[in-house]
Amino acid sequence: WVDCEIFKPKERSLPPRLGPSVLYVGRLVKEKNLEALTSAVTSLDGIVNLVCLGEGPLRVELERLGVECLGPREWNTLPSWYRNADVFALPSLSEGHPKALTEAMACGLPCVVSDAVTEGGDAVIRVAPENLAEGLKLALGLNGSWYGNKARAHAVQHWDVRTLMPREIRYLKEAAR
Repeated sequence: WVDCEIFKPKERSLPPRLGPSVLYVGRLVKEKNLEALTSAVTSLDGIVNLVCLGEGPLRVELERLGVECLGPREWNTLPSWYRNADVFALPSLSEGHPKALTEAMACGLPCVVSDAVTEGGDAVIRVAPENLAEGLKLALGLNGSWYGNKARAHAVQHWDVRTLMPREIRYLKEAAR
């Protein structure tokens, strides 16, 4: 679930960077396929910034490649990070139900995910790892806001805590009988 009242679109609270930014939130580990994401961002003529929030063994290597790795952040600051990004990317080689994706979608951020990510339905731009750059171009292009609106609607419909919690409580009560 995601609290769609906390994670929601708002105006940017920080001035825009010198170029568009792609945000990744999560562990900095091999299975998240961050090398491919770095390569895809780099291929976009150096005008796009990649910002990673999280910690892990790949941090030093990613920073060496020019990625802005800012370490873990408090949960209550995450909505502003999503709102100040242009695209959220999750290029994982394998994935369960990624909390960061639900939060990014609830904030109305266009989301580019690998084809290993099964969540998000048709509200995300799903690409094979070798096509990450094309997915990022699409999300950063003229249709980016359309994808962001679609992501927000999907998050509200499928994951909003105000919808899910009453259902789960009802299921638990029925199971306890």
